Amino acid sequence: MDKETSHLSEDDIVRYRSRRMAPGDLLAADAHLALCDACHIRLSDWHRLSEKTAAAARAFDEAALGEVTHLSYDELAGLVDDNLSAIDREIAESHLDLCETCETELNDLREIVSRTSPTKESATERKGISRAKRAPLWQRPAFRIPAQAAAAFACVALLVILITIPVRRETARLRAKLVDLESRNRELTEKAAEAESLQGEIAALREEVEILRQAADGQSLVALNDGSERVTLDRSGKLSGLNAQPQYERAVREALQKQRVKLPAAVSEIRGQAGTLMGEGDPEFRLLAPVGIVIETDRPTFRWNKLDGATNYTVTVFDSHLTRIAASDGLSVNEWMAPSPLPRGETCIWQVRATKDGKEVVAPPPAGPRARFRILEQSKVDDVARARKAHPNSHLVMGVVYADAGLLEEAKREFTELLKSNPQSPVARRLLQSVGGAKR
Repeated sequence: MDKETSHLSEDDIVRYRSRRMAPGDLLAADAHLALCDACHIRLSDWHRLSEKTAAAARAFDEAALGEVTHLSYDELAGLVDDNLSAIDREIAESHLDLCETCETELNDLREIVSRTSPTKESATERKGISRAKRAPLWQRPAFRIPAQAAAAFACVALLVILITIPVRRETARLRAKLVDLESRNRELTEKAAEAESLQGEIAALREEVEILRQAADGQSLVALNDGSERVTLDRSGKLSGLNAQPQYERAVREALQKQRVKLPAAVSEIRGQAGTLMGEGDPEFRLLAPVGIVIETDRPTFRWNKLDGATNYTVTVFDSHLTRIAASDGLSVNEWMAPSPLPRGETCIWQVRATKDGKEVVAPPPAGPRARFRILEQSKVDDVARARKAHPNSHLVMGVVYADAGLLEEAKREFTELLKSNPQSPVARRLLQSVGGAKR
């Protein structure tokens, strides 16, 4: 059927009113309706509805009339043509966020423009032509937004808001309660940790009180936790809980009675006699290790501070008679391991020479004490090895054995662990202090 000369068929009217026409047929039908009053009346004839449906629709129209304002055709066209002001566009987009009907109309307009606008025309011409073609179409009653649908949408939105208000209030209340419970839980956790710490201190104090009570009753003089054992010493000199060989028992008993360990004479010897070696010194150029200690290995690693601007270092080791027994080649790093074993039972002296700006700088400085260390004799090495094998878990035994050999760093390590197991024991603290441990 030619849409410009013939009237619209019943099928055309049904498809037009249900908005199921193709864009081309839609424009042709709209052009015909603009000129044909008969077809326009047929299109607008609400009496074709059943009496019950028409009454309901009219009642809904009358109830919602004037209560809902939707976007006008000009506003929709302005959105499509992108010529609204920033404020008008923001208002229109805010309405579209809430109104599904207006959003559908806007999408339909955009589809019509995309299908009907010429591709070779300028943007200004396309906007003018599309607006002229769309205006008659959108002014027809079938394409205006039904007021009853808009009213229904507004009612649903209002209902949703009214329902969610108490839900939001309850959610806020629960969140506040959760924050309060989390805060209280943190406080209780902190108090529990404090209580646990206090219980540990109380247990240690009870232990100390028991030790003092036994001492007052003439029973235990010293009681220490040593690994998995409980070592005690009474006033008669009886040592219990050690389960050690006789030579170790004697050394431990003497250390507990005196509450300190006896250090060998070699330790005092190597801890410092002033002397002068050849060369110029620098206060920032210092030797680190081994210095003033007895060592178990006969191939020590020598370490020193770097000297800014130094190009190389040379290490020299002397015996107690200042006879050279080892020397390095030129080094670029600040450590060196002896390439062969040094003599055991010997007190050694060492120095490092650095070359800086064509001059030699020596450490230790000439006016300072010599850097001495002693290599443990083989018999003591064997004693230490036997003690490690017999009492690997006894900090008390190993601390005394290391101290007797002059291995003070190792003795400090063992007595530190002993003090950790007996934090309130003055005996454990004094044993650590006797080998140079930290004092409180």
